[in-house]
Amino acid sequence: MKTIQKLSVLLVCLTFGLMSMECDRSPEPDHVKFISYQVSAELNDETYAGPKDLASEINKWIENNEVYYDLKYEYQTGAASEFTKFDTEALTKYEPFKTKFTQYLDGLKGRIAKGDFSIKDGKVSASFRVFCERGQGQDRVLKEETINFSYP
Repeated sequence: MKTIQKLSVLLVCLTFGLMSMECDRSPEPDHVKFISYQVSAELNDETYAGPKDLASEINKWIENNEVYYDLKYEYQTGAASEFTKFDTEALTKYEPFKTKFTQYLDGLKGRIAKGDFSIKDGKVSASFRVFCERGQGQDRVLKEETINFSYP
């Protein structure tokens, strides 16, 4: 009998406790929006002719040197015109990356000549897409070019 009384008292307390809780009925705040930018390059695997270790090293260099960053920005429609200021800033990072990448590729020719890579027929041919992109909104590709690399 005491157990039933204790359970009844506990049930009454829980009921009153739940009834007296104030529920927050305010609307959910907007989630923070971000825009992301990437300045990078990618090897066209379909047209690549060369050793795997060379492709792997180039991809590692790209991964270590690409520019990728996020900005907090409350955009509304995603129209490209909303991002003009940030797009311009991202494009200033494109030319230095492209220059550094082409210099890296030029330096590889000397290493290939020294025999640092296992090239069967002595030739390498590669095509790279160098780009600056925004991750959100419309018209995401801000700039892109193709760079061809060949040895000899």
